[in-house]
Amino acid sequence: GETTIVDGCWPDETGMCPDGSMPEEPMGVVTSADGTEAGALDLEGRFRVWRDGVEPVEDVALDIDGIGLLVAFTEDVVVVRNEQQTFQVLDRGTGARLSDFELAGHQWLQFDRTGSVAVAGGRAAESLSIVSAGDWSVSVLNPDLGEGLAQGFALSPAGDRVAVGATDGYVRVFELATGRLQDVVPIGSFSALAVHWLDESHYVVGGGGGEWVVFTLDVNELASQARARVKRDFTPNECSIYRLDCEG
Repeated sequence: GETTIVDGCWPDETGMCPDGSMPEEPMGVVTSADGTEAGALDLEGRFRVWRDGVEPVEDVALDIDGIGLLVAFTEDVVVVRNEQQTFQVLDRGTGARLSDFELAGHQWLQFDRTGSVAVAGGRAAESLSIVSAGDWSVSVLNPDLGEGLAQGFALSPAGDRVAVGATDGYVRVFELATGRLQDVVPIGSFSALAVHWLDESHYVVGGGGGEWVVFTLDVNELASQARARVKRDFTPNECSIYRLDCEG
């Protein structure tokens, strides 16, 4: 509810700062993998981090090849995508380049909360890339999206599942290690442009019309909602089929 200028200035009608200097333009602002920090990258290649104040707690010059767009960062590394669409991994403390890799057609990358694995994807992509932190090896995940193409995606907090929203109006949850489909949820007529896990059992989906919907993968939570709407108990067969906790 309150806006604070943490860097640069508010430009006037000419696009300049009151002192006549050019305002600093951030090339990407993202939160850290564990969600405790905010980071920004400017046109000069300087990476800044904020925690709970208006002054940055870190300010590091990154060894970027060209102009970079901040994609993600963890407690150890910063990931930037440059003008040639190359993903560059840089040491967060020194700014030194650690690794480069190509991910054709992929614009975004998201780490799990520990920063040990990441998933990359892009709008209308047919596949996802799995990136292992440390050796920065890349493998391809080809999720079965039916007739749809990937829109939004999100890695679960534990890093073992990925939820993918597709153009066919479904969100599908896949096991990251095997690509096995774990769950399919119809989301209606809007495309899942953005997906975000709230915890291991809930994720939120956003569409192009400004609508956000929270989904649950907890069958007993769904059952409790169903019990509030039906006039009978679940049968033993239903409890077995849907793996419900029906005791009592």
